[in-house]
Amino acid sequence: MPLSSKPKVLLVAGWYPSDESPYAGVFVRDQALGLAELCDVAVLHVELGNRDSDIELTVEDSILVARIGVAASPPLVLGAKAGRAYAASVGYLHAAERGYRALLDEWGEPDILHAQVTGPAGYGAWWLNRRHHIPYVITEHSAEFLSESGEYRRRGRISRFLMRRAGRSAGAVIAVSRFQSRAIQAHGIAREPDIIPNIVRPMKVTPMPSATSGVVVGHVSLMVDSSKDISGLLAAMRLVADERSDVQLLLAGDGPDRLALTAKARKLGLLGTSVEFVGPVRAERIDEFYARCHFTVVSSRYETFCMAAAESLMSGRAVLSTRCGGPEDFLIPTVGRFVPASQPKALALGLVSMADDIGRYGPADVARYAQSEFAARQVAQQIVEVYTRVISASG
Repeated sequence: MPLSSKPKVLLVAGWYPSDESPYAGVFVRDQALGLAELCDVAVLHVELGNRDSDIELTVEDSILVARIGVAASPPLVLGAKAGRAYAASVGYLHAAERGYRALLDEWGEPDILHAQVTGPAGYGAWWLNRRHHIPYVITEHSAEFLSESGEYRRRGRISRFLMRRAGRSAGAVIAVSRFQSRAIQAHGIAREPDIIPNIVRPMKVTPMPSATSGVVVGHVSLMVDSSKDISGLLAAMRLVADERSDVQLLLAGDGPDRLALTAKARKLGLLGTSVEFVGPVRAERIDEFYARCHFTVVSSRYETFCMAAAESLMSGRAVLSTRCGGPEDFLIPTVGRFVPASQPKALALGLVSMADDIGRYGPADVARYAQSEFAARQVAQQIVEVYTRVISASG
């Protein structure tokens, strides 16, 4: 099948932002918007949730989006485990088929399917490929294949089978970092993934704030301590605060561990002095948060890519990061530094070092580098090259 000048691409999304979940899959939406510069893009989002729902078709940012919900436990006399297995396989595949047919009537047949994450979107694309013979690729964003997370091993046998089948049958699998690529290969999902970073939307680049009253360090995450190690970051800030009072940490975001982490900061005597939790910040206003900071910090134990680090760079703010995987692909000495993961003393030394040398990281230079790595057109062009290869190979 020849690739048209503007190919029709259906993104099968594992996550996608909505009014109820505005932060879910923001990076998938950014990829959709970036690809829309070169392709005719639509989105199919099948969401595992609390209930089945009818298909909803909306136009968002000039992109047609089809949403359909699948209950995590179907209305049958099944136990919890059987219900989850049903929803993650048969129920999901049926919903993907229904959503695809609704888009077919409204938008037409795609040239290629692009699944965002292997499970369940990847095996949704695999199912549509089997029924409609549309070639597909998968971009894996999640951390579940990393040995550090252990998520893939906790999946049921049916789900793991479908994910392996989806990965091995795909025309191509894209990893967002070398770190993630190695994990995907280790689990037999793909032999040689393409490595393409995430698209990062443009950010407003502002001058560095005055440091006369101190240095402000920013952190953005979903407050999951097991992966982001914010406890370790707070421990590091306690060490910094013992030596100097001119370094302040602002933590943006919300998540399951925010209350516990707030209590920890209070117990350490940091809350209201050296540490502030600013709460969730909407994606379209995140550059306003970065404008308040001199640099940002990533304290994670593992990251497949790290959108927070990439967005910080796009905003012109350097990054101090632990060696946690994804950032090691793009964080170079002119825009940031590394420290070992899970070592609060090393992180404290890094915070002090960055605070003392912050003048060496000019916002315009940092943003220029980020744009060369993550700008929509550049990354989208790499993805379209994968589409061309896969469509040509499919005949």
